[in-house]
Amino acid sequence: MSSNIINNLNLVIINWNANGIKKNRNTFAAFLSAHNVDIACVSETHLIASDKIKFNGYTTYRKDRLAVRPSGGVAIIIKSKIKHNLTYLPDTQTLEAVAISITINQSITTIISAYQSPSFQMYINDFEKILNSYQKIILVGDLNCKHTTWNCKSINANGRKLYKYLASNPAILSAPDTPTYYPYDQSRSPDILDVIILKSIRFSIHQEPLFELDSDHLPVKITLDASLSFSTPTRKLITGKADWQKFKQHITTNLIIPKNILNTNSADSAVTHLREIICQAAEECSEKKIWKAITYLVILFNSLIKIGYFPKEWKLATIIMIKKPGKDNTDPRNYRPISLLSSVSKIFEKIIHSRLTNYLNAINAIPHFQFGFKSNHSTTQQLLRLTEHISDGYEKKQHTGAAFLDIAQAFDRVWHDGLLYKLKMLNTPNAIYNLIKSYLTARCFKVKINDTTSQLNIINAGVPQGSKISPLLFNLYVSDFPTSINTEIALYADDSAIYSSSTDVETVTKNIQDHLNDIQKWGDKWKIKLNPQKSTAVLFTNRRPKTPGNLKLYGNNIPWSPCIKYLGVILDRKLTWNPHIISKLQQHYQRLKILYPLLNRQSSLSWKCSILLYKQILRLLLLYAVPVWGNCANTHIRDKIQIFQSKVLRTISNAPWFIRNAALHTDFQLPSITDYIKKLTFNFFNHLQYASSAKYYNLSVPPPIRRLKRGRLHDLLR
Repeated sequence: MSSNIINNLNLVIINWNANGIKKNRNTFAAFLSAHNVDIACVSETHLIASDKIKFNGYTTYRKDRLAVRPSGGVAIIIKSKIKHNLTYLPDTQTLEAVAISITINQSITTIISAYQSPSFQMYINDFEKILNSYQKIILVGDLNCKHTTWNCKSINANGRKLYKYLASNPAILSAPDTPTYYPYDQSRSPDILDVIILKSIRFSIHQEPLFELDSDHLPVKITLDASLSFSTPTRKLITGKADWQKFKQHITTNLIIPKNILNTNSADSAVTHLREIICQAAEECSEKKIWKAITYLVILFNSLIKIGYFPKEWKLATIIMIKKPGKDNTDPRNYRPISLLSSVSKIFEKIIHSRLTNYLNAINAIPHFQFGFKSNHSTTQQLLRLTEHISDGYEKKQHTGAAFLDIAQAFDRVWHDGLLYKLKMLNTPNAIYNLIKSYLTARCFKVKINDTTSQLNIINAGVPQGSKISPLLFNLYVSDFPTSINTEIALYADDSAIYSSSTDVETVTKNIQDHLNDIQKWGDKWKIKLNPQKSTAVLFTNRRPKTPGNLKLYGNNIPWSPCIKYLGVILDRKLTWNPHIISKLQQHYQRLKILYPLLNRQSSLSWKCSILLYKQILRLLLLYAVPVWGNCANTHIRDKIQIFQSKVLRTISNAPWFIRNAALHTDFQLPSITDYIKKLTFNFFNHLQYASSAKYYNLSVPPPIRRLKRGRLHDLLR
């Protein structure tokens, strides 16, 4: 761990029932500063999920009560510089609690902020589960448990239960000497409700109620004779306005150009020297043209290519965790890991990527059915290829069956030895091969939360997230995806589909099943795991065929479905596009609600900014891949999407009922949805000439057979 142990003989914890913290936010912020509070355990926060509350220099962890009106709830507010982690607690029935772990006296201690509402029955099992979860615990809060043993004036049912439990367990309760609760009803007596429960805590604790803050509970100042572990702050390179001339001067003066880099040790030393000089220059405070630094990089990169070495320092990934919206923040699975790599390494990776791409293109190593991570290729092109094949089947009175496969953890499961073997089989130049081998070997990562970092962990499989060359390496790894003369393949990175057409449904099923068997053998050979539970099959047909036979993968059935979401577009079995358009409109009406503070009839935002918001946030996503589905039935375009655009324009302009929609489109210089779809389709077809796979499959050529009246994409170009 990256941390410093600081002897702090007055670690200060506050125990306070706020009776609503939002109304006391400013006074509580001043209170935290005045008393130099390290940790505040707050109960009855009365917050809901949408409430945002922050305190400068502190990190807040909350557990809000799920209720009709704001009530209950607990929070822990801790100085950001104190090394800590949010800690899991078992589910409880009525005890509300949130916990963190910190290092006190060089040993991990769990701090819990808890609240037991007097309105709910207390279950002693809640305390038992929590106190048995960790070895050292300080539980702080308003427990509404009265007992004369801890200086209360009376005994209540909760106090009797808790006293009985503590008498036979290795935990003790500590309370202040004077009352902490002063009821607004003066006919009721003050008493002690705010206490702490200690388990395996060996240092002295002093509690003092303070006559401050606005609540019927006094904040209790808890002073601990203990030492804390503080995080090492992140190194800040540039603060305030940068002096680029000074930056340039430091680089020019201190950067020593290497004469010879002949081995891995000298390469690592050169990389470390470069990083330190850049950091020092940034701290002193880049001229855009730092010729000495560029010379240094040229020599360094050429030497690395010559000796076939990727420096160790560039193989370390720092992982930060981004919580998924609306998910429980105590479950690690609800966080999305984001990998941060060295910026200088990405410059070098771009050079490797360019050379490897040129070689792979020269030998046609990446198959044409792979559209992902290739320049001038897009999801829309792959969707067009698939839907045109299905439409051709309709014209020929054929059924088209398609299996959409899910590759489990595709990028994280790439087998390094297998990837290197495939590179070798392609006769990859030794310089590039050695670089890739070094690039994949001994990679490691650390997880960073605030200023706290984990131990280093070795990466044994997968291509690095956030790397420039990882997508290309993945394409190479799946480049030998099994083919079949009876089926077609559509790949976009790891989004895989195989499909076959025939007038006989049984033939379609057999063709796909035979191909699935080959894919299963291929996956087993190269340690690629396909997930049958997340795979789906669809039979695209204009008729009512008999139920297709079961498709199996690893002995599990792949279910047949009436529609599938592939590459962001919902494909239904008749390609009516109705499910896709309905889904998109539902999403965008919700987005319009979110944008209501900016896009409303009384908005102070200028109309130009409002139109820009509509174009970039709403229309752009609504018409995703529209060249594929834009020639659907006019009722979808005119009666659904055009109505949405007209509603937005009327909202932006606050137009009265008698103003025509056509006049609004003219005033705002905004084309109708139909005209805009034609424009997008025309631009899309003009770009197809630059995509090698699109040219290979003749995507720009109109269909030769037109038996049906249904619209096709090429009709939009007339």
